[in-house]
Amino acid sequence: MLDALRLQRLAHALHEAHVPVLPHALFSLGRMLHKAWLPPACVIEKGAILGYGGNGVVVHPGARVARGSMLCQGVVLDGAVVVEEDVLVGAGAVVVGAVRLGRGSQVGANALVLEDVPAGTKVAGIPARPVVSNTPVVK
Repeated sequence: MLDALRLQRLAHALHEAHVPVLPHALFSLGRMLHKAWLPPACVIEKGAILGYGGNGVVVHPGARVARGSMLCQGVVLDGAVVVEEDVLVGAGAVVVGAVRLGRGSQVGANALVLEDVPAGTKVAGIPARPVVSNTPVVK
């Protein structure tokens, strides 16, 4: 079965090829099946992941998600958000405005991001602020 991301990628390709009605039909199908708002105009690069098939994910048409990034379920990107490579956005997080999430950054679950997040930074809370962690990273 087609998950929300596959439907969006197909709709995006058709949108870029200026096919008139089909991209919107695929967008509507994704909304009905997965409760995901992934318009054909938004750019989600190959290698990006939507957790749980993209259920409940909402992405603004002007947003861009780079490869290696993961948007968990229920994430909202409201505005011309740029998600750089290898970013993790936790479940239920909301990113508002023309915000850039730097490479390798992490956004905690249910966080509200209103400002740019520097590369490699972990943020959490409402509004989101940098988090200092003493827990060693296991690789």
